[in-house]
Amino acid sequence: MTIEPKQRGDMQTKQLIGIDDFAKIDIRVGTVVECTEISGSHSILRLTVDFGAGISRTVLSGLKKWYSPADLLGHSFVFIINLAPRVLMGEESQGMMLTIESEPPALLPVAPEIAPGSRLL
Repeated sequence: MTIEPKQRGDMQTKQLIGIDDFAKIDIRVGTVVECTEISGSHSILRLTVDFGAGISRTVLSGLKKWYSPADLLGHSFVFIINLAPRVLMGEESQGMMLTIESEPPALLPVAPEIAPGSRLL
């Protein structure tokens, strides 16, 4: 059964999903331990993100227009870590940093006392 998106005031909702679909999403806290610009890209930053327990991943993010590497380095944010890898500018991204749709995109910082790898429920 497919449920079509509905208009609610000025908010467009996406197709409804069940709790089983939502439970598949692995959302975790990660700390940016390295952040560099990708040569030739006007929009993408390469983040090396620590997810605790010796696990780090490369996450590419289209935030370069609004944020410098120094803005992200050393800070913890919210990531989806079980998306299928995607290649951008010839490099593989192994997750997605979550932001809020605004101009500029609003970051979702996490308090420093929350350990990398912590799951969001």
